[in-house]
Amino acid sequence: MNSVEYLQLFVTRDVILLIMEETGADVETAMTRFYTSPLFDKLQDPETGLYQESAGYVYDLFCDNNFNINANVMEADK
Repeated sequence: MNSVEYLQLFVTRDVILLIMEETGADVETAMTRFYTSPLFDKLQDPETGLYQESAGYVYDLFCDNNFNINANVMEADK
């Protein structure tokens, strides 16, 4: 595993933890939400450089890009 892959892994882990903390989702739900998002695909593409950003920044992008979807899902989770 190279340094880019490590950074991608750590950002992914931290974003999933943020999704859990901020939405109250369990780990499986948080992972599904992030792994199926277009943002995860962008994070995996080294050309975007997104792996160099903080997990908080990536989480904010995730929320901005998925606001309507997440609001509906969070309501269904309650």
